[in-house]
Amino acid sequence: DGIVVFTTPDQATKGVYIVRAENSAGSAQAVLVVDVIGRQPEFVKNFPDLILPHLTPHHIKVSAIGLPAPDMVLSYKPTDSDRKITFTSSEVVKTDGLATLIQEIKHPQISDSGVYTITASNSYGKVTISGEITFTAVNIKPTIRNCIPYVSLPYGSILQLTPRVYGYPLPTLTWSYRDSVTTVTPDDNTMTADYATLSVTNKATARHNGFYFLRASNDVGEDTCQTIVMIESEAPVFVYGLQDAVVDEGTDHVLSFVVRGIPTPVVTLSKDGANLTYLTEKTENGVKYTHELLELSKEDGGVYIATATSETGTAVSQGEVKVRLTRVPPYFLVPPPFRLQFGEGDTQLIYVKLGGIPTPNIYLTKDGTDRIIPPKYVIFNEDKTLEYRIELPDLEASDAGKYIMSVTNGVDDTIRKTIHLELDVPTTAPPTPPATMEPGDLTVIYGIKLQPERDEFYISPLTTKDGFFTLEIPGVGNYSTEAEYRVTVTTDGFNGQVVVPSDAVITKSRPSGTSPRPKFTITVPIPVSRDMGSGYVTVSAANPRASDSVTVRLNDVQEANVAPYVDPKPETVIAYPGDTVAFVTRALGSLPLEILWSRRVGTDTVPIGNTGDYRLLSNGTLVIESVDQLKEGKYVLTLKNDEGKVEVAEVELIVVESAGYSDWGVWGPCSATCEGKRMRKRWCNSPAPREGYPKCEGADSEVEPCGAKLCPGYSEWSSWSNCSESCGYGKKEKSTDCDSALIPLL
Repeated sequence: DGIVVFTTPDQATKGVYIVRAENSAGSAQAVLVVDVIGRQPEFVKNFPDLILPHLTPHHIKVSAIGLPAPDMVLSYKPTDSDRKITFTSSEVVKTDGLATLIQEIKHPQISDSGVYTITASNSYGKVTISGEITFTAVNIKPTIRNCIPYVSLPYGSILQLTPRVYGYPLPTLTWSYRDSVTTVTPDDNTMTADYATLSVTNKATARHNGFYFLRASNDVGEDTCQTIVMIESEAPVFVYGLQDAVVDEGTDHVLSFVVRGIPTPVVTLSKDGANLTYLTEKTENGVKYTHELLELSKEDGGVYIATATSETGTAVSQGEVKVRLTRVPPYFLVPPPFRLQFGEGDTQLIYVKLGGIPTPNIYLTKDGTDRIIPPKYVIFNEDKTLEYRIELPDLEASDAGKYIMSVTNGVDDTIRKTIHLELDVPTTAPPTPPATMEPGDLTVIYGIKLQPERDEFYISPLTTKDGFFTLEIPGVGNYSTEAEYRVTVTTDGFNGQVVVPSDAVITKSRPSGTSPRPKFTITVPIPVSRDMGSGYVTVSAANPRASDSVTVRLNDVQEANVAPYVDPKPETVIAYPGDTVAFVTRALGSLPLEILWSRRVGTDTVPIGNTGDYRLLSNGTLVIESVDQLKEGKYVLTLKNDEGKVEVAEVELIVVESAGYSDWGVWGPCSATCEGKRMRKRWCNSPAPREGYPKCEGADSEVEPCGAKLCPGYSEWSSWSNCSESCGYGKKEKSTDCDSALIPLL
């Protein structure tokens, strides 16, 4: 069998086909006539002339038949133009012998009026049909479409509301959000529904939460759309807050806390109003913040406050670190005698045994004189106690009197003991003891003493809380209950504004360890106003034994016309490689205040910002992480406000690889007014020793002569005179003077 298949027959397929078959026996043939039946296109119905409203969506739909189904094209010639425009977006649907053209005119304008022509064609022919469409202006009430009633977005995403607006004349739009109103006036020459889109160019935050209201209005009417927007957020919360701790002096302690919130809160860690540095680490529960306290000292004790703030709220956590001191105030194991008797020409030795950490210093002074007598011998025992011997040689009647032995090591108040040195006069009756026995400690010498940390304080936003500046005046006294202290506060200056109610002043006593006198603190809340200015505060305290008064100055750095300055001034830092250090300071002056740190490179200064290992805190402190030799050098702090630009400080970062001594301390008192000695010390703390690095080398103390070079006495002997006789028994003389002048040494 032989089969011929015509898959797509057309006019070219028509004709006479001959089929031949042959083999060895012969041949045969057949004649086959093929005719293809086709039909030229024909429109199903006419295309009428139409008059339609503009801006109203309209569909053109025309059908044509033919074999095969014809191709169809739509074009039009605008009324006011000779141009012919062909539509490229038309949809043509073909079925068996039928083709349908569909064209949507979404927002027809008046200018779209004209003659619309549709062409249908196949291999059997081509036909056209035309009709005129006229679009006329019609007022249309505004319609808002694609209005979404509720939108929820992640924090930081892009907020975009996209309703579509229709109407004629083209509506005027008004977007309202809280107190913000935005009006959009369209261009009448164009028509687009996208001009209603509202976009937030910045990342969406909690401040974008709320109701968004769109009003579309024209001469015909209005339409409205309301959308509620919710941005995911979370107020700051301490997942794990600061904890109270009791830590031994000299050990290390880590403050840590975990904060969660959306957006990530801004966190500050502070103590006594000064901001501290910290390290951060992201965890599954939030951000972990840590601050290391190395080799704790007494000054590290206190309340640490962490504050987490974002636009969604504020959270506060605090913890108190109590430093358990390994330093011990001085104490007597063997006190000095209360009374000593001597004869003229005697030498007295005063023996005492002391304890205390660090090593106490001891000296003896005669009451009412400037004479200072240091110990002559010191013995250091294995149990960290010390034995002192003070020598009083060649005593005379004028040496009798009251002597004060003073002992101090910087841990607590100086201990003073009284020694009565009496000339032993022979008598048949026993000596009469003194009528009054004076114990010699400070509880008698001082009934009360106020001891402010400094005589000037500064009022600024950093030192003010809840509208008050808290002034604290520490003191010592004989009585430990609040009721036995009488406190008064007076002020001067402050533009006459400051009034401190008497019931607002708080006196709080606290344990004093081994000190014989209890300590207390007077807390004075100073109300702060915008234009209070500067002034003086006088605090007076009294108990049944005595009274004391101090005056301090409060400087208001919020007032206008205050040039930039710092308090405290940053200091030079000595550190090991890899340490994190800080030039600690507080920038003050009239606001706004610009803070700039820079580094000296040759004769130039290079600005430093919050980049890399450098971090600038809001109070002006510069933190440098992972210090090395490349970061070593001089750093300059410059402040600028409306009063001027001032270079307020220049400090140096010194990177060392061994422990170092501090500068020499001041010379101690001279041991005598003539032929004396004095001593000064230095400490291995610049920096302190650290494992893996060499310790300090050299002596930590030195002694030098002081006072007059020679004490009063006889001068050198003169030469012998000539003999009084030329023979026999004669005499030669030499002499010395007792009025020899003192030769000053220092």
